[in-house]
Amino acid sequence: MKLSMGWCVLGLMVGCAGDPEETDLETDLPEETDLPEETDPVENQGGDTLAAHVYYGECIGYCLTTVTFLTDGQVELSAEGWNEEGDDLDPITNTGVLSESAAADWDVLLAEVNSLTLDEVYGCPDCDDGGGVSVRREGLPATDYPAGEPPTALDDFDDFLWPVRAALTGCVSSGEIAVDEGCSSLNF
Repeated sequence: MKLSMGWCVLGLMVGCAGDPEETDLETDLPEETDLPEETDPVENQGGDTLAAHVYYGECIGYCLTTVTFLTDGQVELSAEGWNEEGDDLDPITNTGVLSESAAADWDVLLAEVNSLTLDEVYGCPDCDDGGGVSVRREGLPATDYPAGEPPTALDDFDDFLWPVRAALTGCVSSGEIAVDEGCSSLNF
């Protein structure tokens, strides 16, 4: 079977080089593989929290951040990364509270996202070093997509995510969120 390089399965980079050359999967993949025959869509039954894991594979610094939208407008950003020598950086956790209007918008958006039937993977997340977003809903497999290229069903969520993430990574309160004291800037 021949496929174009540049495909991803379940958010794992399996030949995501962006190279249009064809490869023979039967000879280029290891004998044993856990790749599924197909990816079935999953439907959420709801939940009170939702997290978005933003990742960049070829990166130095705090390249792995998770924004978790908790109950009552609470938001937490956790960040992990490594330096140029490959040593782990100290993990950072920043917190904040959504403004009253942003919290109301979030409640509507959470209900919308929880009602969606989503595939596990859209596009090729973090291919060509473009980053990826992994939306994690309670009790369900993650839904991954390339950073900046959400599936249409997640456009509103993606638009809500990035300003909140920017406020928490830069320690700057905004109209959407009041960043708590003790915030550590990630210096992107």
